[in-house]
Amino acid sequence: MQYLSCIVIILLCACDLFPSAQASCSSNKPERRGKDPTCVGEDCGLAKCPSPCKTCKSNNPWCNGYCYL
Repeated sequence: MQYLSCIVIILLCACDLFPSAQASCSSNKPERRGKDPTCVGEDCGLAKCPSPCKTCKSNNPWCNGYCYL
């Protein structure tokens, strides 16, 4: 029973960290400049970026990536 209590407390703490990790995701989003295509800065997750963007980068393992040229 004591182990179950510890597991519940650890899970509650871990779940509390997820929203704060997601809130920091937008800080890595690239800004589109005047002539950049619309795909720059799009959320790419597991999907591939539309052309002409080529890469999907994320600095945080809890976040989806963003499209870059």
